[in-house]
Amino acid sequence: SAGLNLGRQLYWLQQRFPQAFGQATDILLYPQYWVWRMTGERCAERTSLGCHTDLWAPERNDYSSLVDRMGWRALFPELKTADSLVGPVCSDFIARTGLPASCQVAVGIHDSNASYLRYLLQNDGQPFSVISTGTWAITMTNSGGNAELDESRDMLMNVDCRGTPVPCARFMGGREYEAICYRLGSYPEEPFSVEDIDTVLADAVYALPQFCDTSGPFSGTPGRIVGSIDRINGAALASVYSALMLDLELDLLKARGAVFVEGAFLKNSLLCRMLATLRGDNPVYLSNDSTGTVKGAASLALSDPQSPEGGTLCEPLSIDGLDHYRAQWRNYCQALAVESSAASL
Repeated sequence: SAGLNLGRQLYWLQQRFPQAFGQATDILLYPQYWVWRMTGERCAERTSLGCHTDLWAPERNDYSSLVDRMGWRALFPELKTADSLVGPVCSDFIARTGLPASCQVAVGIHDSNASYLRYLLQNDGQPFSVISTGTWAITMTNSGGNAELDESRDMLMNVDCRGTPVPCARFMGGREYEAICYRLGSYPEEPFSVEDIDTVLADAVYALPQFCDTSGPFSGTPGRIVGSIDRINGAALASVYSALMLDLELDLLKARGAVFVEGAFLKNSLLCRMLATLRGDNPVYLSNDSTGTVKGAASLALSDPQSPEGGTLCEPLSIDGLDHYRAQWRNYCQALAVESSAASL
């Protein structure tokens, strides 16, 4: 929705500006655009093609029927793996940046997939999930073979750097967190305590999705706060909401095994500990650094890629009433979804 689909954008361009589109020689994904700028070479790569674009068919490991129907296949350059070395940096780029002439450039990888890659190297063959957090909260799992992907719940199939399908679910975690804080006159960095979380649960105050209408499992339902907010810390409520949403996404994907959290939510220890409590038998690990995307991308250039350390096991939060609160929250969410669906008929 909201244009977050490259296939739709290309279709629009071709229909709206047919003459200009007809002069195009190549379609480059964003990482490979920079490869071209740095080396003069053109290439394509699976993780970017397979990320909510409608350009890639994950199960066939090939371009989608849309690409062939629109006559775009010839516009995509040679397909290469993310860790392939394309060639040396061109002289113009050397002059602009001071990079050595010996610098080689790899094909590159989609950002969330870079985070996922590090754990794929470490847990190959074992079920696990990675939650990459920031503006988006994207949950990726290699244990969701039985997951029933539901487009209406913002679930989709991406592919990893090997071309293997990766079930995913997402919502705009960082943006929704901010929206809840601001709605309560709070701010995202406001400190809060376990006692503040206790108050949210004891006063039965619920943040109900969705606070960003462009993504997530409850798209189309306007976000609302239920209950008296007189004693509520906005950051605490936003954290409870975020933990519940991440927990729901893992359930939707039927995730098994360890859960690894990357990115911005690492700064919120109580949020992560609530998630660990909610997951029960799924151990939650916190990345030991906040640069998973950078290190994942850097591993493409290493002859012996380094997988991350296992991360720090997240200690569950000892708090009464969280399971009951989750059940009630999900009941409210389901009722809102039914109400929204009926209103659209």
